[in-house]
Amino acid sequence: MEHYFNNPDVYCLNVQPKHGAGFPLDEKGEAKTISLNGEWNFKFYVSTTLLNLQPENWDTISVPSNWQLKGYDKPIYTNIRFPKPIDSRHCSKPHIDEAENPCGVYMRKFSIPKHDGSVHINFAANSGAELYINDNFVGYSEDTFDYQEYDITSFLKDGENEVKIVVFRYTTGSYLEDQDMWRLSGLFRDVTLILLPPVRIEDIYARSELGDDLKNATLLLDAKVKNVCDNVTEDVKIVAELFDADGNVACKAEFTQVGLDKGETLPVKISESVENIRLWSSEDPYLYTLRVTLTAERGKTSKFMDMRELKFGFRKIDIVPSIDGKEPYIRFNGQKLKIRGVNRHEFHPDFGHAVPKEYTEADILLLKRNNVNSIRTSHYPNSRHFYELCDKYGIMVMSENNLETHGIATKVPRSDKRWTEQCCWRMRNMVSTYRNHPCILF
Repeated sequence: MEHYFNNPDVYCLNVQPKHGAGFPLDEKGEAKTISLNGEWNFKFYVSTTLLNLQPENWDTISVPSNWQLKGYDKPIYTNIRFPKPIDSRHCSKPHIDEAENPCGVYMRKFSIPKHDGSVHINFAANSGAELYINDNFVGYSEDTFDYQEYDITSFLKDGENEVKIVVFRYTTGSYLEDQDMWRLSGLFRDVTLILLPPVRIEDIYARSELGDDLKNATLLLDAKVKNVCDNVTEDVKIVAELFDADGNVACKAEFTQVGLDKGETLPVKISESVENIRLWSSEDPYLYTLRVTLTAERGKTSKFMDMRELKFGFRKIDIVPSIDGKEPYIRFNGQKLKIRGVNRHEFHPDFGHAVPKEYTEADILLLKRNNVNSIRTSHYPNSRHFYELCDKYGIMVMSENNLETHGIATKVPRSDKRWTEQCCWRMRNMVSTYRNHPCILF
């Protein structure tokens, strides 16, 4: 155990940068991922002072879930008061009482098919987690409601491998997480292995500029291509295609560079006109599909390397300033916008924070039937499927990052430079991950 959970200067270690490229796809469009959801071995400790990474016997627990809803520990509901292990009275020196900080060790075995690229693992834990592969320490992260991703390639071996994730109920990052809600713990979102190609699409940022008539637009695409293998001597080609809901090509653009050195990251910028667009709105949530394909080209020979897809919507948001004493207002697709919104916690009485997709979908359909057009994700990022469903059904989203100090807001973070980078990191995590979703209003 590294005790990073009680070190205010360490809130992430060896975590991969957040991105908007989604999971890699093969040539057939199938996701190159392996789900590790299901039954895991589990050992609960009432205190980190008792933690043993090699217990003599294990219980079992389902993942994703919160361990308080599986018979371990107690759920806590507090508002402005912090839970006891957090010494909020002396928050100028953040500290966690280790004797009263419960933790759990998750373990399971897994195997990976033959693969010539990198392998990453992606998960979310409440509220901090150390990752071990084959008993080797890989990394550490806080920021409870963000997915964290690690490159585990160098720790893998042929055949069967073992993953252990040590989850701490409280960390020094918990000082930034005083949301008014049930306090629960565990691996509460999907755990996913990602099989990345050696030359891959590292990030995608897609948006549009619309003309005044809202009928034509310019598709703007920023992407990154990364090479983690040997030098690529062929031409590296990026093709971006935008398909309408019927599968017709709305626009297509290409970008080519001669070769790519090992370790090199290639920035890609594409700008392409699109005519006769159909707008995305709460009343008509029309979605296009953006497909970005990466190939290596030599003469007439083309070699597939990577592909990503994401849903895309054309919409224009602006603010009309105060004119002649009238209040400023938001315009959405040229019309004055009236927000009919609700605050929503990602919570269910039976599942805690591990809300299944079908329950989230039922929430959204209930809201749509009652003329609610907006949701505020108070006060943290939600599961991936939440944003996908809001794209699909036309719910506008006020997207919040995982930061709410509430009971000690007069002291943390205020202007204390100790918290500056971690606060900005949490905001960057949210923006970099979800910025491509048309549902997000601000």
